[in-house]
Amino acid sequence: MAEPFESRISTGAGLLGRVTGRRPQAAALRELEGLLASADCVGEVTPDGVRAVAARHGVDLETKCRTPRRNLYRRFLEHCLLDFCLTDQELEELEHLRELLCLEKEDAAAVQDQVAREVYGAAVEEVLRDYRLDDEEAAFLRRLRE
Repeated sequence: MAEPFESRISTGAGLLGRVTGRRPQAAALRELEGLLASADCVGEVTPDGVRAVAARHGVDLETKCRTPRRNLYRRFLEHCLLDFCLTDQELEELEHLRELLCLEKEDAAAVQDQVAREVYGAAVEEVLRDYRLDDEEAAFLRRLRE
């Protein structure tokens, strides 16, 4: 899968990370992203695999790293919307990723609303730029607005 996820090689936490104790969280998130990057699709990543990563680093993903978890979800959603369409498979993968990342439905909805506003704005700008609104663009804007 790789995109939008990356396999990152750890460079260490540095002094600030050691002092603040964030090294395990950062390492867990890097490994989790690597797990997502190495899978052919999000659906291949299992909750057990994610729990194993969290346990290895002593991180409780249900209570820690909320913003980075939301950012992973956001990047995948943006990636799915590159073609201005969300397929049923992408919707299933988004829900699976939400569960893997232990995101509350409210958190995922907030990310979705923010991304939808950004994509909607970009789509409207495109329509205004070329002064054309074809049926496909109109349908996409309607779905996104809803």
